[in-house]
Amino acid sequence: MIIQRRSFLTGLGAGLATLLVRPNLRAFAGTAAGRGTKTVVVVMQRGAVDGLAMIPPHGDPELAKARPTLTGKTTATLDLDGHFGLHAGLADLLPHWKAKRLAIVPAVGLTGAPRSHFAAQDLLEQGGITSESGWANRVLAHRPHAGDATAIAIGSTLPRALAGTEPALVLEKNGEVGIARKAPPPKREAILRAFDELYATGTDPFSVTARRALSSATHIEAALAGQPASTTVPKGPVGQALMTAARVIRANLGAELIVVDTGGWDTHVGEAQRLERGLGGLGAAIAGFATELGDKLGDVTLVTISEFGRTVHENGTGGTDHGTATMSLVLGGNVDGGKIIGTFPGLAKDQLFEGRDLAIATDSRDLLGDVLAGTLGLSSSDLTAVFPDHSLRRLGTLRG
Repeated sequence: MIIQRRSFLTGLGAGLATLLVRPNLRAFAGTAAGRGTKTVVVVMQRGAVDGLAMIPPHGDPELAKARPTLTGKTTATLDLDGHFGLHAGLADLLPHWKAKRLAIVPAVGLTGAPRSHFAAQDLLEQGGITSESGWANRVLAHRPHAGDATAIAIGSTLPRALAGTEPALVLEKNGEVGIARKAPPPKREAILRAFDELYATGTDPFSVTARRALSSATHIEAALAGQPASTTVPKGPVGQALMTAARVIRANLGAELIVVDTGGWDTHVGEAQRLERGLGGLGAAIAGFATELGDKLGDVTLVTISEFGRTVHENGTGGTDHGTATMSLVLGGNVDGGKIIGTFPGLAKDQLFEGRDLAIATDSRDLLGDVLAGTLGLSSSDLTAVFPDHSLRRLGTLRG
């Protein structure tokens, strides 16, 4: 069978294609190295989620004044502490709040970030500096036994946060990795033979890296296939992605850092309806993730983060525009949950940033650094290398 170049390239799974371009791929860590691994899962909400709708401070009278139309159209708020509530789409997370596994960090944002999606995302993923490496990639330099599966992105591309010199793996949101998984058996076998011929004996760096990539893909594919069927399968792409993250963690592949991309949070128009769908999917996905992990949730911390928030006042099209601070969720077995961690600046005119936005009370780097230190045990010097030019403040999101 003749393999055309286009068929050959499209036959590459997203994860394998990413591995092939990594310049210094390490050997596969293996399942034994993964036993007892602590894991941080970062859920990136691209598009700037409206934190004031996600975690509405319904006890602040200024909220209803600023959003008379949205306040009437949004679904009911589930009260948490008399001042803050959960958007009803996140109802599946309420039991975790009551069980003190879920904490909320209000008024989170990257200090100095612009109100441009791409510029703010890029700056956040670089850790607040201009760098060729992302903050998550810099974490890997401080992991003592890092392997091919230590850092995993779940999606179709490698996020900017994981770009850099350290190896990272991309898995499709449905857990696929390897070569031509959807191709008919004859074509897949032909592509596999083509890989064998290309890279079996080469001594150049690309061939060496390719052989390691193929070996890692085989190990990971087998480990995921050996997992029992999921007990819960939430609908939608974020549900699929977080279920794959849970399978990776259960498979003891040694994953310490998993990045999950979600989109659709840019709500200039028709925000109430869009957030009802989006937050409903997110809440079910995170709850399903926790259920799937079971006792392993004690070794995992999940944190949500976005490039910025949205304006306090609604606009004329049933939405909100680009703002500054937002809200973040932190969930895990060791999270000091059932509480609001951090301060809330308030929504009165003189409390707003530039007279229009929720002001930042917690820098995004402080939140990420706190989770990394509490879960993976990164030292102060490690965190300084991960987030240079920023004096980190500990928040106490995790116990101990």
